Amino acid sequence: MSGWQESDAYIRNNGPVTLASSVAAPGAAATASAGYIGTGLTMNPLVAMVMSLLNIRLGLWVSNPSRRWPVPFATIPTFLHPGFLSGVRPSHHNRRQRFIELTDGGHFENLGLYELVRRRLPIIVLVDGEADPEISLSSLVSATRRIEQDFGAVLDL
Repeated sequence: MSGWQESDAYIRNNGPVTLASSVAAPGAAATASAGYIGTGLTMNPLVAMVMSLLNIRLGLWVSNPSRRWPVPFATIPTFLHPGFLSGVRPSHHNRRQRFIELTDGGHFENLGLYELVRRRLPIIVLVDGEADPEISLSSLVSATRRIEQDFGAVLDL
């Protein structure tokens, strides 16, 4: 977890999050160095660098709410930093960095189940709206395995 800040304080320090920028956030499918479960074409360093150079990415860079920076303009994300640098150096995706990238999380787990289990909700109703013509439930299987490995929890489906 990166931390949090009161909304008024965050807006005062960083400006408002606009509708246009909010719409860009759920685009994890086209983000350099953020392939699904750590795999995929965008994880290739050359592809990630080209995507970053051409600014082919979705997602939203915001200043890290858990960090306080002394210079106000230092909290403004730009094309070069963190945009391009994060594609060239995947290690730049780090919760201690000045900026964090907001996405829909589809590059980690596509259903949102992981976070609900992490919060220890007793009952979770899940709707899998993913394109899955073979009905293999690959996202559910992947999420279930991650949950078992990370939390030792067994899901009762």
